[in-house]
Amino acid sequence: MENMLAAQYLRVSTERQEYSLECQRAGIETYARQHNFTVCRTYIDAARSGLEIKHRQELCQLLHGYRAGSYAGYGLRRTLLSADKTPKGLLNTLGVPGLHERKWTRNMVGGILRNPKYKGTLRYNVTSQRLNSRNRKNPETDWIIVAGAYEPIVEPTVFEMAQQEFRDRPYNRSNDQVIDALRSVLKKYGRLTPKLIRGQPNALCTEGYRRRFCSLTRAYELAGYESPHKWIVSHKNQIRNLRRDLMERLVDLFDGDLFIQTRGPKPNRRNCLRLKNGIRVAVRTCRRKKTKYKGPTWVLPPSCEKRLITLLIWLNLENTAPDLMFVLPAIANRYSVSFSEEHSWLKNGMRIKDLSAFCRAVQEIQRRGTRPLLGGRKPKGWMSEDSHAAMVAALRMRRAARSGRSAEHDCGPIRQ
Repeated sequence: MENMLAAQYLRVSTERQEYSLECQRAGIETYARQHNFTVCRTYIDAARSGLEIKHRQELCQLLHGYRAGSYAGYGLRRTLLSADKTPKGLLNTLGVPGLHERKWTRNMVGGILRNPKYKGTLRYNVTSQRLNSRNRKNPETDWIIVAGAYEPIVEPTVFEMAQQEFRDRPYNRSNDQVIDALRSVLKKYGRLTPKLIRGQPNALCTEGYRRRFCSLTRAYELAGYESPHKWIVSHKNQIRNLRRDLMERLVDLFDGDLFIQTRGPKPNRRNCLRLKNGIRVAVRTCRRKKTKYKGPTWVLPPSCEKRLITLLIWLNLENTAPDLMFVLPAIANRYSVSFSEEHSWLKNGMRIKDLSAFCRAVQEIQRRGTRPLLGGRKPKGWMSEDSHAAMVAALRMRRAARSGRSAEHDCGPIRQ
């Protein structure tokens, strides 16, 4: 069998490196001989750092001349054929799961439509990563683009039509344009709501307005509309700022022994406190609820922090400052919980009168090893899936019985 042509790349950062150029060359020659490769060209970067590709000139030349065996992507992989060249699997057939048997998502489809590899273009040096650092995107001027690297599966004109479609999407429009879309809705209906905005031409989705203008209420104000729910947003922001200020006060009080850890943008993955020994603490606030007949009541919103010790903060009557503070085991409540001063959960924790006792209370709760507190009041009208299924089955049987009696009555004997 005829050998396949190949190129080899060698690099060392210093002359004292354990794997010298000659050792690398010998290893590659052995591998090539065992797998029927013929090395036709050699690229060498001697005494070059591997942190940044721009300092490795021979590697850049190699990438310009050869196609690397990088991640192919969906639809570009080899198709398994039988002896008569019949495809054994068609990935592009409707109903076939996506890559790695995963379900299709919006991001997966968008990534395929935007990727130039499907028009035969390869890109290198798009991202870079130094040792012990995060992966970052490089400026487009530093990208290495190889057009026509292989036969495309999508015509370049069709690919450019798809990119123009993306450029025409509302999220690529300016702030003035998307606010004008809100003004059009306001002029037509006299008010603004997420339901009215949804589906309007040139308008963003509600989440798009929140991300661009920090809140939907702010976007309403720019369009000239005063939302009746503005006080709710203001109240939530006030509690959020109070929580952040309290966390910063704790970090300043225990300088070097307590830190704020960022955990992600999801609602149940908010920032938390982390002690020097690794213990993590979720900071959760309970707003004061005004009631006529019951005593003082505080409401804890739903969340699932079953792995984190909880610093529970009860706010004052105006919900402007902390009133009481407790350190409890982890709380995982799928629904809101109403607290009173006699709530049973408080027996599993410790009340702290000032912030200086915070770390000692956390270590004591950690030492006890109490299981997470689970529960919460279910919303009005809530029904489990099993109960709902049983109710639906009973209603169907009742309808079937009624229809059967009706048919028997209609088809009975006619008396003379």
